Amino acid sequence: MGKTDISLLDIMLKVKKHLIWIIVAALLGGAGAYAVSTWLMTPVYTADASMCVIAGKRESSTLTTSELAADNSLANTYCVLMTSQPVMEQVSEKLNGRLSTSALTGMVQTNVANDAQIIYLQVKSSDPQLSVDIAEAVLEVAPEVVPTLAGGGKVKAVNHALGAPKTAPSTRGNVVLGIFIGAVAAFALIVVAALFDTTLWREEDLERAFQYPVLGCIPSMTEGEGKTPRKKG
Repeated sequence: MGKTDISLLDIMLKVKKHLIWIIVAALLGGAGAYAVSTWLMTPVYTADASMCVIAGKRESSTLTTSELAADNSLANTYCVLMTSQPVMEQVSEKLNGRLSTSALTGMVQTNVANDAQIIYLQVKSSDPQLSVDIAEAVLEVAPEVVPTLAGGGKVKAVNHALGAPKTAPSTRGNVVLGIFIGAVAAFALIVVAALFDTTLWREEDLERAFQYPVLGCIPSMTEGEGKTPRKKG
């Protein structure tokens, strides 16, 4: 008959006994995540830019509510047209045909600021200079092509793409996640091993398993104990 149950103390003692393995597993998990993030995952570089949309001629230097609403409505239309085939074809030509229109469409993302006339442009690729080149090409092509497609209004560049920092993968975040997963996995294995361990280590284990008190125990005998040393002649 084995142990009928196991206490939280037993589990904590097991964890404490094998704490070094939890630390080793955490370090291995972090090292593995760092290796995958550095050598196996393709880096992504993002170039950011922005444009301003103007729906019509201004009557005064002060922007009215109706004018802002018209600008915002047109900006949403421009946002969709920004990645349309006619625009991407012109961008591809600016880049000397290095990328197809379908490839460019997958790299370019646009969105409109809430209740504003600003369009934010993001270009993502595995090459920082390519991301900048695409963003600048879009800023150059959009004012010429998009108003024609929309049937009115105008758009102009506000912020140019000055660089393309690395945005993915997050090496630090992946390392932290790897450390956490490694530690949790080692902890879980230790707990499972403790739950299925039927070895009786202490007097309390015997009492719990057999429901009888322990009358006595035999002390551990090391080699040489209890023996009368022989005299050498």
